Parts: sequence; structure tokens; C-alpha cells
Amino acid sequence: MYRLLFVLLFTVSLSATEYIIYVNSQINHDVTIQRWIPTIDFLNEKLAPDTFTILPICPNNIPKIKNLLSKKKIDFILTQPAIYSMLEHSYNTTRMLTLTNRYDMSEFGSVIFTYADSPLSSIEDIKGKSVAAIAPMGFGGWLIGYNELYEHKIDPIADKKVIFVGSQKKVLLEVLRKKYDAGVVRTGMIERFIQTGLIDENEIKIINPIKNDYNIYLSTKLFPEWSFAAAEHVNKKIINKVFKALNSIEPDTKMAIEGQYTDWHLPGNYTKVDDLFRRLKIGHYKNIPKYDMKEIKKIAEVSLLTFVLFIVTLFLILRNLYIKKMKTRLKQEVEEKTKELNILNSELTTFFDVIPDIVLINDGERLLRVNKRFLDFLGYESLEKFREKYRCICDLFENREGYLRSEMDGVTWMAYIIMYPMQLHRAIIVKDNVEYIFIVNAKKFVSQGRDHFVVLFEDITRLQEITSTDTLTKVANRIKIDEHLLMCKSNYERYKNIFSVILIDIDYFKVVNDTYGHLEGDRVLKELALLLKENLRETDIIGRWGGEEFLIISENTAIGAAYTLAQKLREKVEAYDFQLKGSLTISCGVAEYCSDMNNIDDLIKEADDALYEAKKSGRNRVVTARLSYNKETT
Repeated sequence: MYRLLFVLLFTVSLSATEYIIYVNSQINHDVTIQRWIPTIDFLNEKLAPDTFTILPICPNNIPKIKNLLSKKKIDFILTQPAIYSMLEHSYNTTRMLTLTNRYDMSEFGSVIFTYADSPLSSIEDIKGKSVAAIAPMGFGGWLIGYNELYEHKIDPIADKKVIFVGSQKKVLLEVLRKKYDAGVVRTGMIERFIQTGLIDENEIKIINPIKNDYNIYLSTKLFPEWSFAAAEHVNKKIINKVFKALNSIEPDTKMAIEGQYTDWHLPGNYTKVDDLFRRLKIGHYKNIPKYDMKEIKKIAEVSLLTFVLFIVTLFLILRNLYIKKMKTRLKQEVEEKTKELNILNSELTTFFDVIPDIVLINDGERLLRVNKRFLDFLGYESLEKFREKYRCICDLFENREGYLRSEMDGVTWMAYIIMYPMQLHRAIIVKDNVEYIFIVNAKKFVSQGRDHFVVLFEDITRLQEITSTDTLTKVANRIKIDEHLLMCKSNYERYKNIFSVILIDIDYFKVVNDTYGHLEGDRVLKELALLLKENLRETDIIGRWGGEEFLIISENTAIGAAYTLAQKLREKVEAYDFQLKGSLTISCGVAEYCSDMNNIDDLIKEADDALYEAKKSGRNRVVTARLSYNKETT
């Protein structure tokens, strides 16, 4: 009986597990299965008795993919970057490998083209023209090309000029038949159809051709190739086995030839894909998510504490093992303990890397460890590459009043955070000409007799944008304007950068509200804000000061130039048709910040006094605060 029980238990321990691999299938499931079945057969043979099964799903059926992932009915994902990026954001999938395509490239892009005798010759010519593409979530066959058009201020989706025809082949043929003005296909497709004789290269004209090292047709930037990833619930041991198996595939094998790739390598940087989603406001950036900040901070604090405890525990165990010089009979136990700790460290590293915020550890002098989000955000392959250029992340902080700098009140920025734990600490980092705002928290712990710091950077850029914008007029609100005025004052005191303000008030606005109602009054406020904004310089800042008042900040501008700008705005408003009986007019008070002022309140008072004088002397005029510039006009 005991022997039978042992046999049953042994048999159960050897039982196979079936893993489902979702594969991106754009057109025909049979074609997709034929392409990937050699690779799947290879995994089945290499990792027996575990089995792997293909599940082809069209990328347009995203609800089905998400439903299966949430129910743990998909274990691995083999798909193009757009779908992967969306699943990584929503389901914490772990990227394992990136494909190298048949052109020996680990990146790809889009080709924007038209027929040979088309009048189109540049991207700008495409505005208002019809564009054919494969599908809304086709990456090389649409989104990369769409991103390039969008950067040139062309939006076929908003203009309702894009047509999704379902396949790369159909895009090519429909454009060459002149059914559509232009088309977008993935890199390599035109060369492929020329080689098969489907089209002739003399029939094609490439729009925005870009020279490249691969000698392929290209019209856009390059993005990472297809990704092989694991769902969050998959055991780390099988992930490692699949990683090693796929990584061992050589070029020119049946798997590589049928799968149209040469090999698999370490995962690429998919941050560019996420940035594309953010820029085009699609996928998971279509709607602004709501965050429970208290819960996020609570999870982060618990996670960081667990990590710190593990580091301290590991250090003590290893130090004790070294001091005691354990005897021969304990060597096996030491090896087993070390093996367990390595597994734990591997799992902890994986956890460390899936934290969505930037996390780093340093000893007060140099960075010791960073997570994957740190490297992806800053665009570095490793911490060593980052150290070659920077000593500390604080080297990237923007020097702004009210934000963290490398040194704060004579101490380092980390020591400052520890000293004032109840304050809200923020930092600004500029990347690719975009400002990112972070809430920064730090925890101190002692290791080897030295202070160490675990620091968390929480990206609140989008939330900051929402909270600094007036909901009605979509210009800066009072909070944002106050913050900018303080920054201008600081720049004046440090660098003598002059600046002026224009305080604007709508003449007889109460009559508008009483006559037409508050809804019409709101419309007038919105149109006025837009009109003022369109006639400002790029360096000028406009905000709603309150009610029907607006404030404009003009940096590096003396009061005379500010007066000229205010007159221009006054004339524009008077000439604009607000669809009211009679014209709408404004009065303006102009003031320049001077050394004899104690604070911003003095500047605003001067502008307000000048505005009062403009109102008192008949309205629809500009008055300056300083007598040397005092001019007024009707």
C-alpha cells in the first residue's frame, strides 16, 4: 500500500503543465499558426513534459485578450509592441525577450508612400488627403506612421481621412490603384512584395525617405521589435526555462526561418512605445486614470521596508558565515542557504523592477542600485552607463524655486528630505524637452555602519497639469500663476532678469451676464482666453486671475514693451466678433517688477492701481504703473 502511494505521489510530481501562448494574428489564424508552430514545437521538445499551445487572437479584439489575461487563461504573450505596451501597463506582464527580424534588426518602423506619379512629395502634402493603413492598433502598419504625421501637425484620424483595409498587401495595392492618396506599411513589406513580383519598385514613391544602416525603405523613427513576455501569474522557474530555450535558437534553423526571425535577445527599451501612446493619447492614455495616492504610498512603504529588511538580513548572514569559518560538515548547509538566498534575490529583483515608479538606493555619495523604470525613463542600458555621465540623479534636477535641488539649506537633497519628512518634496526633470514632475520620498537605513537611502520618485506630471489649469478657460489657474511669479522674482534677484505683468479686466462684463446669462458669459470668457493666448509670444504666460480678470507674465520684458503688447491685445479684443450687441472691450494695467519692491504683492498692487486708473478714465485703454511710461488710449 505504501509503495502504491509513493508511486502515485511520484506520478503527480511529474505531471505536465500546459501553457497557453497568445500570438498576435492580424489576418489569417492558419498563417499565424504555420509561422509559429516550429518555435512552439521546439519549446515542447526542449521543456517536456510541460506543453505549450498557440492561441492566435486578432489585436483588434483587445477586450478578449484582457479578459483571458485577467482569468489567467493566457500564460505567455508573443505580440507587437503596441499590444505589449498596453498589457504591460494594465497587467504587469514581464518582458522576457525581443525578436530580431529577418533583416537582422531588433527595431522596425513605418514606410509612408504613394504611387509614382502622385503630386505628393512631402509629409506636409498629405494634409487633407486620404491615407490607407492596416488597422487601428497595427504598429508598423499604422501607429508609427501616424506618430510621424502627428509630429508634422497632420492628424488623419481627426480629419477622418484614414481608412483601415485589413492587410499590408491590400494597403499597397489600393494605393497603387490610386484608390487612396497615400499609405502606411511596416518596414520591409515593400521590399518583400517587390521580391515576390507583386509590385514593381518603379510604381512606388517613398514619402519622407530616411537613410539607414539597413538599406531598407524607411520614413519614420525605429521602435523595438516584437516582444515575448510572461503573464504576472506565471512561475519564475518556467519563465527562466522558456527564456533560455528561446535564447538558444540559432539563425537559419527551421524555427527562425518559419518564424521570420534570426534570433531572440534581451528585451529592448519599450519606453519609446509608451511615449508614443502618451503623445497620441491612445490606449491606456486615452483617459486619465484615477489614483488612490494613499494606497500607493502605503504599498510603496511596505515594499521598501521589506526590501531594506532583506538587505540587512542578507548582510548579517553572510558576515556571520565568514567570521565563524564553518567546518566541513556545515558546508553543504551553507551552499543550500546560499542557493535559497539567490532565488530570493532573483525574485526580489523581479519585484523591484516591476514597481512602476523610479526607485534607487545610494549611500549618500553614489548610486548603488536602481530599478528598471529608472533606466527606461532616462534611456540607459545599465547603471554603469548612467554613472559614466552623471554622479547622481540630482544632477538632472531643474533649479526651480520650491523644488528640490542637489543642495538644500546647506545639506544634500536626501538629507533635507529626511530632516523634513512631513513636507511635500517635489523635483523637476526635463527629458526630450518635456518637463516631468515627481513627488520624492526617502527612507534611511544603516548598512555596514553607513547611512543608506531608499528613494522613490512618483511621476505626477499629468496630475500637476490638471491641478494647474483653470477648468473653464483652459489657461493657467491662480495657483500656477502665483508659482510662476515667485520663480520670476527669484530669477530677478539672482540674475537680474526683468519681467512685467499685464492685469486685464473685461469692461462691463456684469452686463453680459445679466443680458445673456451666465452660460453665454462663460462662452465669452473661454473665447477671450483663447484670443489672448493666440496673440501672445511663446515666452508669455497667461492665467485666469479671478472672475473676468486675466494676468499675463512677460519675462525679459520691460514695461514699455509690455505696454505695446497690451495695446495690441486691446485692439484685437475690440475688433473680435463675440456675437454680442456691440463690441467687447478690455482695460489693462501694466507694471514692471523693480528693485524697490519688497514682494510680488507690490507688483500686483501697481498693476491693479493702473487698471483702476484705466477703468476710472473711461475703460478700453491701457495704463502703465510708472509715470515715465504713462500713456493711455481709447
